Amino acid sequence: MYILYHIRKPCIALLPVFRRLCRYTFLLILLAVSMVSRLGSQDLSRLNAPVGFKIQGGINLTSNMYSVTGIPDRTSPFSWALSGSPTVQIGDIRFPFHFSFRDQRFGLGTPFNKFGVSPYYKWAKLHLGWRTMNFSPYSLQGKSFLGVGVELKPGKLRFNAFKGTLRNPFAQLDTLVYGARIVESYKRHAHGVKLGFGNTKNYVDVFYVKVKDDTGSLTERPPVADYELDPADNFVIGTAFKVTAFKKLELLSNLNISAYSDNQTLGEIVFENQLLRFINSLFVFNSSTQVSLAGDAALGLNLKNARLGLKYRRVEPQYRSLGISYIQSDVEALLGSVQMSMLKRKMIVSAKAGIERTDLRGLDYLGRRRLIRDIQLQFLPSKQLQVIGQLSNYQYETQDGLIELNDTLRIVNVTRQSGLILNYTRPGDRWQTGFNASIHIQSIRDQSPVLSFGSDISSLQTNISVKAAYLPLDLRCTPSVFYARYTLPMRLQERYGLGLSVQKGFWKKTLQIGISGRWANNDVDKLRNGHTLNLRVHGAYAMKNRHSLHAAISLLEKSSILSPSFNESRSSLSYGYRF
Repeated sequence: MYILYHIRKPCIALLPVFRRLCRYTFLLILLAVSMVSRLGSQDLSRLNAPVGFKIQGGINLTSNMYSVTGIPDRTSPFSWALSGSPTVQIGDIRFPFHFSFRDQRFGLGTPFNKFGVSPYYKWAKLHLGWRTMNFSPYSLQGKSFLGVGVELKPGKLRFNAFKGTLRNPFAQLDTLVYGARIVESYKRHAHGVKLGFGNTKNYVDVFYVKVKDDTGSLTERPPVADYELDPADNFVIGTAFKVTAFKKLELLSNLNISAYSDNQTLGEIVFENQLLRFINSLFVFNSSTQVSLAGDAALGLNLKNARLGLKYRRVEPQYRSLGISYIQSDVEALLGSVQMSMLKRKMIVSAKAGIERTDLRGLDYLGRRRLIRDIQLQFLPSKQLQVIGQLSNYQYETQDGLIELNDTLRIVNVTRQSGLILNYTRPGDRWQTGFNASIHIQSIRDQSPVLSFGSDISSLQTNISVKAAYLPLDLRCTPSVFYARYTLPMRLQERYGLGLSVQKGFWKKTLQIGISGRWANNDVDKLRNGHTLNLRVHGAYAMKNRHSLHAAISLLEKSSILSPSFNESRSSLSYGYRF
């Protein structure tokens, strides 16, 4: 009854809002059809292709409700989102759209709406709105921009260019640390050009990326006096090439030079040298400017059932680029690698080994040298059993991750990890059974900008689950046990408990209903610190293979001694349409 009560409340509250959003969706579809009609009225005979019209893709409308007692709100009490990825085709021209509209005006947070389209015809592609382009892993990769971009590949010529604004991540970092507080950040302008010649086997590229904060876009200072926000300026120039010989030997290289200013408002440095003055016309140097290099070179040999490789990578101290999320600097590594399949592809081995050192300029007393390794093994002795193992103390990342320690989000980078997964499934006409067992060990380096632990965090996570399915009733049940341990410099945290998941299909699998729950005891330094109870009920209904309806409600009860206890509920209702 408690769960039904919480389901009834958000469903009744969502009815008027859902009607309003359906009207918005209808208007948006009419607008898209109108735009397509105008495009279709153009003369496309010169494209030498039959003119036809086709639209496919889907849209999804979601509404969320949230409530909590015992702690401040961790998200908006009410929000909705409208997203879709329709593709319009007129003749040989394709217009893949993507849009995402979110409204959180009723609570914490700010609206974050995205709309983008990338029409293309043969070798020409245009980007409009929120789009992503990749130049290199050291200059521009994984960052979305709001603006315009173009990709041209006529024959062996390659030309990419973009201009727009990037989302400044400082506001998101502060929000994670200080709770649901929005920190205004500078508007970040960016543009770049990439020119190349060749194909996938042999090519050469040159490029540059320019990113600069708008000093006049910030109207107020951050609410935390200890955390200053300065306008940054960045200019990256680079080159990349690949050469293939004898169809088996490959040589690749990537070199980037970055000029980065922490504070562009400082006094400009004027150069007398003509070459330096020309460079100064592209980027303004001051006392906060640092110039660093980053790049790699690799040699690969492809054999029948194996690939051998040798790679050198160097990222100089203080190397930074505003076109990527994160990069580990002050590191040099030489790696050998091998990938092979054995026993008629029942065993696949991927291994890397080499040496790595830091403190490249002899300025860091914590510099280290280490033997690095990365071994991954996948063994399939039968169709029922799968074994996956990994052992690694080397991981090249351009993006941080998130973990939650004692209900506090930390920005982290994994430095060492090992794990083993066993998965067994026994098929049958009526019953299907099996089990899954896993263990993961990680060492995590805290990358949070403030309130850092200042040391590695070790974690151990284990899980054992049993799977049972009765096919005539489309009924599946999965009980599990788990244990997790986090070792901090001054604290030991442990979580262990039981879990259960039950899923049932109805009406020839058109309706799927699932119930899952997990009970965890929380210990700190071997002393009991309360418990955590998670309950979730979800359902999915597919109507005529085009319409779908999803609903879910989750309840979280947390009892704690060292931190506030609270009860939290989240519910969602979404409608999807494929066309």
